[in-house]
This record gives sequence, structure tokens and C-alpha cells, in this order.
Amino acid sequence: YELYEKAGMALTDARGALQEAREEGEKAGLEKGRQQGERIGEHKTAIATLRRLLHRKFGPDRPAWLDQRLAGAGLEQIETWTDRILEAGSLAEVFVDPAWPA
Repeated sequence: YELYEKAGMALTDARGALQEAREEGEKAGLEKGRQQGERIGEHKTAIATLRRLLHRKFGPDRPAWLDQRLAGAGLEQIETWTDRILEAGSLAEVFVDPAWPA
């Protein structure tokens, strides 16, 4: 009987440890998802800000390449372009980059 009792206690401990590990995994997954969501939101907000400033400074007409450039850019690049708007006299000056035709 004592053996069965010990086995039952071990099973209970294992279930508790499994439940605890599951909960920790869920929390970690939720946190990772939250952080990823924040990064995506920050990226979308930066693009929206850049588009708004480009529209205000250079007018509503957008060249065909603009959407492609914005979609492929990381947050740091978008912020660089946003900073350039202050001194740029044209879209080409904002997006100057030898790797892309303006």
C-alpha cells in the first residue's frame, strides 16, 4: 500500500509540475506575442507618420516606387527618412539611396 501511496504522490507532483510548466510556457508565449504586436504597431505608426509628412510637404502625388520602399523598410530606415523630411527639397532627397532608383 505504501508503494501505491508514494506512486500517487509522485504522479500528483508530476501533474503539478506539468501544469506549472504549461502556465509558464503560456505566459512566455503571450509576452512574446505582445512584444511582437508592439513592434508591428510601432512600425505601422512610423509608416503612417512618414506618409502624412510626405503628403504635407510634397503633395498628394506619390511615385510608384514609394509604397514598395516603405513596405520593405525597417523601423530604423523609416525613422531616418522621417528625419530627412525636415531638410529635403524633394522626395528624391528624402529617399536618397544608391541601391534604389529614385
